[in-house]
Amino acid sequence: MDHSEHKLKIEPTLFEWTGWYAKGMPKWLTPQELSESGFEVDTSYVPFMEIAKLINDEPVEEYYGRSFRLVKDLLEKDG
Repeated sequence: MDHSEHKLKIEPTLFEWTGWYAKGMPKWLTPQELSESGFEVDTSYVPFMEIAKLINDEPVEEYYGRSFRLVKDLLEKDG
């Protein structure tokens, strides 16, 4: 079975509420590092938000806004 059509797209906007991370954000592997580790990752995917733009310890309202904007953007892109 060819899995090239079903590669993972890394979307930081889907990350949970960062209020859980008052002491610092986790360190993530890049899509390239994940791919080099054997994961089927789409390294050409351009996320709606970069990991660096996630606000450490964001207010919960920001989290809901981030989630809302992603769904809105996805609907506009694919709708």
